[in-house]
Amino acid sequence: MNTNTALKPATLNSTTSVSRNGYGAITKDIPVSIKALVDQLATELGWTLGIQGVGKSGYEAHNLDVFGYDVGRQLAVIQLRRAYKKKEGYYTQIEKAYILVGIDEAQLFSHPLQSSPARNPNLKTHTAEDTVRWAEGKIFGVPVSRLHTLVRQGDIAFVPCRAIPAVAKENLVDVMDLVIRGSHSIKVDGLLYKDPDEQFFFDGVAELVHTKGQHKAVQVEGRYKIVAGKKGRSAWWADSELGD
Repeated sequence: MNTNTALKPATLNSTTSVSRNGYGAITKDIPVSIKALVDQLATELGWTLGIQGVGKSGYEAHNLDVFGYDVGRQLAVIQLRRAYKKKEGYYTQIEKAYILVGIDEAQLFSHPLQSSPARNPNLKTHTAEDTVRWAEGKIFGVPVSRLHTLVRQGDIAFVPCRAIPAVAKENLVDVMDLVIRGSHSIKVDGLLYKDPDEQFFFDGVAELVHTKGQHKAVQVEGRYKIVAGKKGRSAWWADSELGD
């Protein structure tokens, strides 16, 4: 049975202790490969970093901070910060966006996060890898200890479950029409279920195929929940989503 994952599975090893500032950002010794990854993303999305003048004595400044990284899997959790003032005498306004960025099957991707790692009470003791795992857990709605059980294709995952929830009813819709986020097609040989929250489950064999051919097909057998990774809102001032 082929159980390829789109990204190397997260492990529970925490190896890289880091220094953080009062806001939780990593302050030094960020690996060259991670800096290159973040720079590549900024270039691809057209982010302009630094300070620019706005109107009469106003300004707008964009900067990036790294909150976590995993060199082995080429992943990073970053913060994009926007500070601006319309003109002299106005208060400075600050907006922040948090993003998981990485290389997935040789493709650069970025995934806006719903949650801020700065609000995680355990951030001060997190290693660089801990923060990446925390972000992945938030995206897929599973504990960090279960991340290694996911079978993934991009931001779609099969999550193993012991039993199909009682509230989930067998779905009679043609499973050939089950396409998640427009490009992840799922074929089920077995029973497909849907709960009142429109969440799908299956018991049998399922194959996940990317209709654009950007990811390898994955196949599993057993009882699984189909999860589309949760996405944060892309800030209007910074396109923060890349990849499919």
